[in-house]
Formats: sequence, structure tokens, C-alpha cells
Amino acid sequence: MTDKIRNNLIKKVGWVVWLTCLWSTMSNASQIQKQQIERLIKDLQNQSPEIRLAAAETLGEIGAETAVPILHQLLESESKEVRVNTILALGAFSAGGTPNIVPTLIGILQDPSQDEDICRSTVEALASIGQDAVLALVHTLRSKTLSTRGYAAVGLGIIGKDAMPVLIKLLNSQEPSIRIVAAEAFGFIEKDAADAAPALIQALQDEEFEVRAHAARALGTFATIKAEVVIPALTRVLKDQDKIVRREAASALGEIEGYTTSSLAALHHHALQDPDYGVRINAAEALREATSERAVSVLVKLLKDEVTDVRAYAAEALGKIGSPEAIISMTQALMDKHWYVRQATTRVLTNLELQNAIPVLSQALLDPNPNIRRGAAESLGIIGIRAKDAIPDLVEALKDPASSVRIAAAKALENIQRAKD
Repeated sequence: MTDKIRNNLIKKVGWVVWLTCLWSTMSNASQIQKQQIERLIKDLQNQSPEIRLAAAETLGEIGAETAVPILHQLLESESKEVRVNTILALGAFSAGGTPNIVPTLIGILQDPSQDEDICRSTVEALASIGQDAVLALVHTLRSKTLSTRGYAAVGLGIIGKDAMPVLIKLLNSQEPSIRIVAAEAFGFIEKDAADAAPALIQALQDEEFEVRAHAARALGTFATIKAEVVIPALTRVLKDQDKIVRREAASALGEIEGYTTSSLAALHHHALQDPDYGVRINAAEALREATSERAVSVLVKLLKDEVTDVRAYAAEALGKIGSPEAIISMTQALMDKHWYVRQATTRVLTNLELQNAIPVLSQALLDPNPNIRRGAAESLGIIGIRAKDAIPDLVEALKDPASSVRIAAAKALENIQRAKD
């Protein structure tokens, strides 16, 4: 045997040995994975919710198609928790391109007998699949069942950017129900949705009030949208004939990032005078974030609103502004007939910037109006030990001609002294 032949034979034998070892390793790995899958499927039925959830997530990450038939069987389990975790596992298979997952999940969503937890899990699973689930969810928007259409809208909204082009087209559908759920879906998109703003602004003029309401709500949820683009459109909607639309517009204006509080107060001029209490509540809640002194005069009027929540929100907003006029106005809220307003006012007073509040309240002890003097004394008492610089003024207030002021001053001094001890 020549050296050349011998060397070739050694090489061939070496390759055979290597291939044999590789095959053995792959077979062992396959066996190990099979055992792991079987163990994870068993864990889907474990009593511990943490173990069940971990098993579902791991099965999805592995992406082993051999587990899919077994998971389909588990969808028939009598245990709702097993079905929920199985659905989540199926949704996680999307990365591997496993077939027949989306139709199975859509079928679950369209089953009217499924409860809310199952439907929520199905929406989450479809959302995790992403773009491959968009068309199926769009088709589901045409379901005759209102809840199914709603779940499909949520799923598309959670998918977000990949679903936006389709949703924008659906806003122009001839079918009112499709336009409604499309607008609703935008309300679940939290970022990268600024490109949809023109279509949603146009939808604010839709003949269906539900489309207008959902569009207004969606415009308020977009984090990246420019205030100067949306505020004029939402301001016009504050005059909408439907109170639900006006409520959503008022609320949305308070959510837009980057607005100026002074312009917000002006924009809410109509909402704060609206005959519907819900519109006024949403407007006041939006103004609760205001920090501009230009909003004070509007907020002071709201302290006399007939709706309790409106008065409470106004008091909180005045506390955040913290100007002398705002602080004095808050003392009136301490005498509100409803405990909720008084509680909200008290909470704000305890968090005031003291360098502004204490001098203003001390000066208010000399106000011609006894109600203002009483409110100032009560406010200083609420602030407690931090109002110790006002003690001389409170002692002087013990001589006030109005008994209500004297009683309030005495209680304030007692609170301060108790805190010192």
C-alpha cells in the first residue's frame, strides 16, 4: 500500500468517525430536546402559576414544531389556566414561522363561549405574532359579535406600527362599524403613531359619533405627536354636538405632551362651561396638571361647580400653581360641603411650597372676609410644624371678632405645638 493510498484511507476513516460522532451528538440533542418539551408540556399543568407561565414562555422560545400538536390538544383542557398558558405558548411560536397558529387563535377569539381571560390571552398571543396576524385580525373586525370586534381592535392596536397602514385605510371604510373599531384600535397604540395623526384628525369629522370619540381619545394617547398639530383640531371638537365626543376631546387635550398650560386653559373655555358634567370633569382633570397663573381665574370659578369631582380637581390644580391668588382661593375649598373636596384640598396644602404659602396664609388672617380668615387658619393648622413661622399671626388671630376664626386659630396652634412635642 502506497503512502498516498494510506493517507487517503485515513482521511476517509476520519470523516466517517467524525460524521458518526456528529450523528450521535445530534441524536442525543434531539432526544434531550424531546424530553425537555415533554417536561415543559407537563409543567403547563403544574399547580404553580409561575411554573406554568415559565413553561409556556420556554416552549415558545424553543419553537419546536413537534410540540404544536400536543399544545392543540391542551386547548381542550378543562383547566382554564392550562388553556391560557397554552395559548401564550402558541403565540410565542411566531419567530419560528410555525404554520396554523394564527387561524387557531382567531378561531378561539371568534368563539362566543370563551371567557374574558381566554380572549385576553389570545389577543396577547396574536399581538406577539405581530405583522403575520394583522390581516386575520382585520378580517375579524367584521365579526357580528361586538366583543370579538373589540378584541380584534385591541390586538391590532397592541401590534402597533405594523398594523397602522391597514388601520388608516379602514378609517375610510364605507362600513360605519369598521371605521369605529379602526379608530378604537388606534387608542391602544402607545408610540410611533404620529403618522396616523392626519387620518385621525380627519376622522374627527366622521358622521358617526363613536368614530369621532375614538379618534379624539387616540390623539390624546400618542406620545410623539406634536401639540401644535392636534390642539386646534381637538379644540374644534369641544363644540361637537355629542357629549361623549366632547368628553373625549377635553380629556385628550390634557394628555398631549408639550402643551402650554396657559393655552390649555384657554382651549378649555368651552369645556369648562359645558352643560354636561362629564365634559366639565374631564376638563377640570386636565387642568389639574396646569402650572400657569393664567388658569387661576378659571379654576376659582370651578370651585363653585355643582359637580364634586370638578371642585376637587380645581382645588388640586390651584395647589400646583401655588400663586398667592391660588392659595387664597384654596382656603375656600376647605369649607366645601363635600368631604371629598375638603380632603383633596387638605392633601394639596400639605405639599405646598412653604416659602410661598406661609406668608400668603399669614397675610390672609387679616382679610376682611371672615371665611377667608378662617380658611387661612385651618390651612396653617393642616401644614402643621412647617407653619411655625406663622405662630405670632395665629396668636393674634385668637382675638379675631369672628368666633369661627378664633376656633380655627386655636386648633392650628394646637396642631403646631403637638408636632413640636
